[in-house]
Amino acid sequence: MKEKVQIVTLSNYPRRYFTQFINSCAKIGVSPAVLDPGPDYSPFECGTIKWKLLYWHIAGLNADYVMYVDSHDLVFVHHLEVILDKFKALHSAIVISADSDCWPDKQLIQRHPKTADPYRFVNSGGILGERQAFTEMLVGLGAKSGSDKGNDQGQLAAYFCENYSRQGFMRLDTKGSIWTSLHFAEHVLEFKHGIIRNCLTDAYPSIIHGNGGVDMRRIIEFLNL
Repeated sequence: MKEKVQIVTLSNYPRRYFTQFINSCAKIGVSPAVLDPGPDYSPFECGTIKWKLLYWHIAGLNADYVMYVDSHDLVFVHHLEVILDKFKALHSAIVISADSDCWPDKQLIQRHPKTADPYRFVNSGGILGERQAFTEMLVGLGAKSGSDKGNDQGQLAAYFCENYSRQGFMRLDTKGSIWTSLHFAEHVLEFKHGIIRNCLTDAYPSIIHGNGGVDMRRIIEFLNL
């Protein structure tokens, strides 16, 4: 693949399925950059630290695209070539993982664009974008000047609601084609003939995100991670 995609994640200690995340990266031939946010970091309380770390890491990158993913409850299924093809088909400089639940700020429910697809709301566990657009988003999230406080998903959701109407700038993966998020939706996956299918959207997700404490053991066994 000629175009360079840098995968970046955060981890201050190897929680839950971190080993399986690393195994899934190795299986598709990628080495993620693992940034350490410090021992007291919590994305629910210190969200802007995430945006600051990503900003300063990306500033020194020679990459066409940047992908942020969570590391303790997420695994890759497909190679980057497949993921990048799906990204380009969505015709947006930034694509964000989506969820069926609006959390933590329910006041943003009506501000998210309506869709017939099941994944309508921002999930901050997966973001893929062109490097320049990704950097612009991080600045807008306070990466250069913001307080370290705040919930990362709430911050990203508010930013998305303010900016999704910009033509070609950012959108959600509402069909779960790149990322399928399993919170409140553990039942949506079908495992058959070595393939994982999202039964709600008939998509074949490239990344499975077991957010909300979902048990991922069946997925890990199926993928032999």
